Amino acid sequence: MSRSENGDTDRADSFSGAEPGGEPIGFSDLEPDEVLLVSLFRGWRHGAPTTAVAVHMLAIRLRNLDYYQYMDILLDVFERICPAGCGRPEQIEHPLLVPEEEALIGHMAALLHQPEGVTGARPFSVRPVAAIARSGRDRLEMMIARSYRLVHARLPVGL
Repeated sequence: MSRSENGDTDRADSFSGAEPGGEPIGFSDLEPDEVLLVSLFRGWRHGAPTTAVAVHMLAIRLRNLDYYQYMDILLDVFERICPAGCGRPEQIEHPLLVPEEEALIGHMAALLHQPEGVTGARPFSVRPVAAIARSGRDRLEMMIARSYRLVHARLPVGL
């Protein structure tokens, strides 16, 4: 089925950070620290009505993770990648990364690979974006789930 035959495919791929014709990075392609970093970023970006509340919620999450000492570093990186108000609320639980999230990983990887004296302690182990294998698993799982929804929607009521 081509993209033009299924309008939902275009919507899902609009969230990807992949280059045209390339495979997007999905959560299954990420290491645990990278997943945590993207999760914190999404929570900061989408989790509150104002920037002040978002910062407070991020501080609480970091305190619960015992990562509070990295608050300033994370806020600096988050604000460079996505100024306040640039989020897409419908994307918070999406399994594919958007370009800003790929930029976040790339920026954090570059920051963490500086000499230790520049950044101090390293809160996360993050690979450069080019080193992350793009398996396509998350996009394939989305397509399978979408096909089940399409079939289920066409079944007669009562089956």
